[in-house]
Amino acid sequence: MTLLQQKRLAQLRAQLDRNLDLRDGTITRLVRLVAKIEKLTKAIGRAEKRMAAAPARSPAVIAPPAPPPPPAAVFDDEMPDFLRRTKLDPVAASIAAENEERRKIKSRNRIDKMKAKQRGDTKRMPLEGRDALKAIFG
Repeated sequence: MTLLQQKRLAQLRAQLDRNLDLRDGTITRLVRLVAKIEKLTKAIGRAEKRMAAAPARSPAVIAPPAPPPPPAAVFDDEMPDFLRRTKLDPVAASIAAENEERRKIKSRNRIDKMKAKQRGDTKRMPLEGRDALKAIFG
């Protein structure tokens, strides 16, 4: 047997294997479809039996919803105590003042940092020697 014949034989065997796999897959799918068809047929039969056994009903008449009750004639305009806004007690006022002061300081620091970036101070070389001492002590 020549090399060409051996190659052709190998191709034919591979093709046979692929076709057998396809056949097996198709049979599996057909078996699943047959099971689904049987299940649906049984369900249809049960539904038809229920419909035949149930007496015919007249269509139900839906009554309109009852109107809402009228609002109460007298309203109590009094607000409960826990909903009333009162002035802060001294401790809470001092805490609020501290928070406000901290917020202002942070804002000032942020603005100073932004201005330093614009002037280029953040990228400038740090001072050394006498210049550094002069800058520190004035």
